[in-house]
Amino acid sequence: MSNKIFGRFGVVAGATVAAVLFAAPAMAKDHCTSAPSSEWKPLHEITEHAKQLGYTVMKAERDGSCYEIEGYDKNGAKIEIYYNPQTGLPANNRR
Repeated sequence: MSNKIFGRFGVVAGATVAAVLFAAPAMAKDHCTSAPSSEWKPLHEITEHAKQLGYTVMKAERDGSCYEIEGYDKNGAKIEIYYNPQTGLPANNRR
């Protein structure tokens, strides 16, 4: 009987963890800023900052209320970073 309880708990816990992990990047991306674009830093400043951190930037663009940087880190791993365009700080990191 206890195996059935823990088995069900494991399925529910696993589904909950998966939902949080998959939703977190989307939530961060969708809510980078509510500031008007007139208050945003220029995209080239964000791109230069990413390069100074050692990233190879392959693509930089506006994505909703965020700036998105795609490229590679120092180890060659693919990166996708969403930046708050008002503060210039990363909103989240995904690989």
